[in-house]
Amino acid sequence: MAASQSIINYLSKTGIDYRVMPVTPFASVREAVVAAGVPLGSLARGSVMMDHLGPVMVVVPATDDIDVDALNALLGRKVVPASQWQISKIFTDCDSRFLPAMGDAFGVRTLIDERLIAQGHQRLHIFGGDNAHLLGFDRSAFLNLQAKAWFAQGLAGAGDDQGEKAVAGGSPRSAGAPETVRAALARADALPVMPGLAHEILKLHADPDADAADLARLVQLDPGLAAQIMRYAAAPFFGYRGRVDSLHTAISRVLGYDMVMNLALGMALAKPFKLPRQGALGLLSFWRHAVYSAATMQVLGREMPRAAGVRAGMSYLAGLLHNFGLVVVGHVFPQEYQQIGALSAAQPHRPLIELERQVLGMDHGALGARVLEHWGLPEEVVVTAREHHNADYRGPHARYAALAVLTDRLLMNYGIGDAAQTALPPHILSALGVDEVQALSVMNRILQGCAGLDTMARQLAA
Repeated sequence: MAASQSIINYLSKTGIDYRVMPVTPFASVREAVVAAGVPLGSLARGSVMMDHLGPVMVVVPATDDIDVDALNALLGRKVVPASQWQISKIFTDCDSRFLPAMGDAFGVRTLIDERLIAQGHQRLHIFGGDNAHLLGFDRSAFLNLQAKAWFAQGLAGAGDDQGEKAVAGGSPRSAGAPETVRAALARADALPVMPGLAHEILKLHADPDADAADLARLVQLDPGLAAQIMRYAAAPFFGYRGRVDSLHTAISRVLGYDMVMNLALGMALAKPFKLPRQGALGLLSFWRHAVYSAATMQVLGREMPRAAGVRAGMSYLAGLLHNFGLVVVGHVFPQEYQQIGALSAAQPHRPLIELERQVLGMDHGALGARVLEHWGLPEEVVVTAREHHNADYRGPHARYAALAVLTDRLLMNYGIGDAAQTALPPHILSALGVDEVQALSVMNRILQGCAGLDTMARQLAA
């Protein structure tokens, strides 16, 4: 066999130094390190775990076993080892026994046990995707390549390492922060309680006999929410020529039942969270990004081929809530929230998710998805929250996540949001069935309604 061309192509595009190490064909971890002449503890093994939300790669020292119970406790999920068929669909040119421990190259979220880094090896190695190649990296290069990964403790127990022992000490990530986050999220009272109105809206959503009048009566319980929905229905990009003078008009003539249901739900969920109003991480910034994202994702979704199966109302809700983790951070971890804000102000060119992982050990996408899943929100919304910074995600509901990636990059051109770059990925445009001209045209239409969206954001942040 040859080394995986997928991983070679990925590494070549990064510009980061690595070494391809052809060795005598091996059948086990020990044979691999002996053939390559490298320390046993320097070899990382990646295993793919799976549940209904998609795959995750867990990276541990190659001689260690994964503690599935600890992994599930960390993720708040019930993952199991992926089948050979599932692995072959993702890692198309790899031997499933020797997967490269770099899930990002294949669009798979990666979780790394900190013991791999704490052992102190200056060079780290991964399988090359077959039984005749290893890939070697300087420690710093390996960490740079794993910038999108989560780092955690306790995912694996020390195996038989032929006398090698883990080196005491911390990793480049904060060793204490991930443990603090896990412990806090494990407590029932650490997860915010769903607001009462949102709970009633979800109940109505599940009622097959509910109609627009039922929805209007429920929304009218919150006059501010009702006013926001009517104002949104009057936005120019909907093209309604009449006067939006009632919720019934907004529902029946402009937005539609599903759209108003999702709009009301998103607003009701976020309304009780109280954070500082101003600042890069303040409520005004959050709501401005949220309402622009929701509108853009909704209109972009309408540009997609009907066969793609993307629903306008769901696109709106996913856009409105995809950054929900930011308010979760501020609510559950106020001190860390202030620290992240200070770091962001001092280092404005560093991506926000990088700062979050430094302080918390995970990013706002993971935290938001955890709460939204706990509350029973649709999987499309949970996946979008978790993967909206991952341009290579290919799992369930990938089109909604791809819409969020595209939307965030479009908006970043106008200083809205926290996207790390503004380039529109060709593979995402292709996957969504839209071209760059369509995407930019949608952005222009959204900006025509910017006065209404900015007003909406200010009132939501009040």
